[in-house]
Amino acid sequence: MLKGSEQTNVIPDTSSCELDVRLLPGEDPQAFLAQLRAVVADDRIAIEPISRYRAPNSSPTNTLLYRTIEQVVHQHNPRALVVPALNSGYTESQMYRPLGIFSYGFIPVEITPELDSTEHAANERVPADQIRRGVKMLYEVVARVANQQDTQP
Repeated sequence: MLKGSEQTNVIPDTSSCELDVRLLPGEDPQAFLAQLRAVVADDRIAIEPISRYRAPNSSPTNTLLYRTIEQVVHQHNPRALVVPALNSGYTESQMYRPLGIFSYGFIPVEITPELDSTEHAANERVPADQIRRGVKMLYEVVARVANQQDTQP
């Protein structure tokens, strides 16, 4: 977001820019800031984080939860691909993972090119039948994992 004058015919004495940065797992936030400062290369321009950077992280795919997600998804659609993906959106998962809580962005919706094209658009939508099926899938995952954990040492 760029900010400057409140009026179109006034040259502002100061201006600002806010960047929404999403780092990849393994990237160092401080190294990113240093690189940004080197690219700007102007000491008159202050570069400051507006929120606390957290080191990007991810959850492993060899967990009971991940395997259960795969099983449930394949029961509903044997051809579905269950793969880790990086999303440009924000979740709180990055705060849970350092606490030892595996976190996945499990969204049990079949994303078609048509559906994907509505994201953040005026006609953004998810078909009602996919919501119903998604809730069933999410319930199945939670119930299975809860039952399996009860029987494990």
